[in-house]
Amino acid sequence: MLVILVVFVLSVSCGHYEQRYDGDEISDDDDDDLGPGPDDDNGGDDDSQIDDDDGPDIDNYSWVNDKGDTVELYDHLGDVVMLNVGAGWCKPCREDAPKIEDQIYQPYKDQGFTLIELIVEDDLYQIPSAEFLQSWRDQYELNYIICADPDWTLLSYFDTISLPFALILDRELKPVFQSHGYDEAIFTDMIKELL
Repeated sequence: MLVILVVFVLSVSCGHYEQRYDGDEISDDDDDDLGPGPDDDNGGDDDSQIDDDDGPDIDNYSWVNDKGDTVELYDHLGDVVMLNVGAGWCKPCREDAPKIEDQIYQPYKDQGFTLIELIVEDDLYQIPSAEFLQSWRDQYELNYIICADPDWTLLSYFDTISLPFALILDRELKPVFQSHGYDEAIFTDMIKELL
């Protein structure tokens, strides 16, 4: 019994690079590219894609924020966008939240930079409620967009099923950088270059 308990605790322990999600409905994608483009058949809704070759290389995902409003990715066309995926049970996600606010969001928010935090599960491995998202915002004094993402929208972009995960998009919403960890210098350099 003790061995089973230890295995369970280790399986849900969180780390920048090694956290594994063992859910039934999520499968690992071994693609080496930055994920599906608008012409890829990934089971998405055709209405959420732009057919223009010069348009975004990512679907027009939509999420619900902590106020209950719908946030659509294509509304941020023209901005450099960072999509940061985390979970309430993920210790590094919690540690990174205030750093990302201070080191990434605040310095660049007025220069055409948008940051959207996607919370896939709350601290009890459940779909995050509006109340949980608001408590996340309040606890870490965050000003960027925070949304629930129970469908793990960006999973096809993951190199491994681990959290935290960040995907940076250029002003045309083309994915240009992905990371399973947070490094201020690397993220800052990438965002400054794209702005």
